[in-house]
Amino acid sequence: MITTSGEGESKPDEREQLDVNYAKLLEWLMDRKIVDKDWNNQMIAVRTKITKALEGIPSNAEVGVLPSASDVTYSTCKSIMKLLGKTESNEKAMFGWGGFKSQAMNDWSGVVTDYEKSGLLLCEAYQRLTRAVDFEFKSVQNGIKKYEEQLSATNKKIGDMARGATEQDAEYANQIKKLGLPKGTSQEGLQKALQEHARKQVPQALDDIGKTVKSTDINGAVAFYEQFVAFMCSLSLTAAEPPSDISVPKMLENLSFVTEFGNANTAKLIEVRDGMTVEVIADAAPISAHGVIGGPADGGGIDFGDDDGIDFGDDGGIDFGDEAAEPTVDFGDDGGIDFGDDGGIDFGDDGGIDFGDDGGIDFGDDGGIDFGDDGGIDFGDDGGIDFGDGGGFEIAIESEGVECSSRRLSAKEANAAVLSSNKFRTDLLTDLLELQAFIEQRLSEMDNEEATSTVMHELQHAPDTVQHTDIDQLRTWQAQITNVLQMLQSPATRNLLLMESSSTHTERLVASLQLKLNCASRFRDQGKSLEGKIEFLQQSLFEENDKKKGLVKQVKQDKEIVESTMADPKYGFANYDFHLVGAINTVS
Repeated sequence: MITTSGEGESKPDEREQLDVNYAKLLEWLMDRKIVDKDWNNQMIAVRTKITKALEGIPSNAEVGVLPSASDVTYSTCKSIMKLLGKTESNEKAMFGWGGFKSQAMNDWSGVVTDYEKSGLLLCEAYQRLTRAVDFEFKSVQNGIKKYEEQLSATNKKIGDMARGATEQDAEYANQIKKLGLPKGTSQEGLQKALQEHARKQVPQALDDIGKTVKSTDINGAVAFYEQFVAFMCSLSLTAAEPPSDISVPKMLENLSFVTEFGNANTAKLIEVRDGMTVEVIADAAPISAHGVIGGPADGGGIDFGDDDGIDFGDDGGIDFGDEAAEPTVDFGDDGGIDFGDDGGIDFGDDGGIDFGDDGGIDFGDDGGIDFGDDGGIDFGDDGGIDFGDGGGFEIAIESEGVECSSRRLSAKEANAAVLSSNKFRTDLLTDLLELQAFIEQRLSEMDNEEATSTVMHELQHAPDTVQHTDIDQLRTWQAQITNVLQMLQSPATRNLLLMESSSTHTERLVASLQLKLNCASRFRDQGKSLEGKIEFLQQSLFEENDKKKGLVKQVKQDKEIVESTMADPKYGFANYDFHLVGAINTVS
């Protein structure tokens, strides 16, 4: 494609612009006979000369590192000739015939001449330009774009890994803080630290709950509840006015105890709630492996002899003493079984029961016991057993019920705090929930005008405590009860109690904390591996940018070679400003 600019008559000082698309350059040159159609064969011949010329360069020539024959271009040939001129003679033969005196100079001079004479330098520049602009430059640009995207994505992943590790560390630190452990608790000592922390904190937490309950006016709420229930029960039992001396039942005894004594010991609870005295006994000693109860393992036991067996004597039986001794059973003076003057049972001369020749009891010819015609036992006319003139047994009831005024406990049981018992805590929680439900019901009734008038009518004969308790007092009690319930049911309290009582829970908790640390460690390891990838991507990106710079320089040089060569008068375009246009100008 040819584009010319300028209109009208041409003037000597005016030059027209000649634009040729770089992709059409070879076709344009062949159309104008500047290069031959068999330029490719001529280029092969020149390449053969270049290979020979490279082999003929003297060893002392200061030409630097030489490229391979396939990489040598027209510009390279001119550079080699210039460098050879420093060490080789650049004098020509007499009258200029035969070229230079130096064979190396002659070889490279012949190569340069072939390039210029046949226009091969333009063909070579065309090849290099199309390959660089259409393929190599686009490939480098795509490579740079790919590495930049991968670098950006990898940096983002590294940021995500670092953020993930930080979040896991923060969650671990937050959990450690919630559990009340020191900040620098190591992963290896977690379980021991949790158990030690629970052992120290559980009594303190339970004492705080006891002190909170004791410091509130919940005891007044309990009294209000008891009197209210007693009064309402008295109304349901009689249609007349309720008696003035209403019997108030004891209710919510566990809660009442804590409101008065706080987290006292179990002995105090039994004395106050159950009305029993507590007898503290020493803890039972364990049974030793040698059968000694409460004694040392090396003495006071049963001596079985050297062979650890029981000695039954020579005949292998148990020796009950002298045969002349009287084996009598003494039932006392009050009318036991009388076995005769000698107090024993006479089994005959041989001292045994005679079961006959066959060693059995003789039941007769038919071998059975005769129960009569009907085959049963005859109990008489009334079908009962005849016990004689007395006619039956005489049963005397000496006392009714079982009374116990004391209870025996070990020192550990007696001194244990009441709230340390899971059953007592459950009972206390039940009492609080029951009282809370009652208070909320009363609040609901007092907030409703219609219900209030009905209830107030029914309560006009109630005790003063029931009548004069206003809605503000009920709300105060409700807030206090809610606060205690929150303390009892808080995750921190439940967690402490579980850690103290359940090793499985502690192990699960430790596993959960270790999981967070392991996740943080994995995030960091992945971040480090990605940092290695960052180095590779940065190096690859640097190399691609270097390739791009080399291509830009090469395209610029080849473009200048074409444009300067076409300005040679021998090609007939000396009066034109020759320019290569197209995508070649986007290479930068």
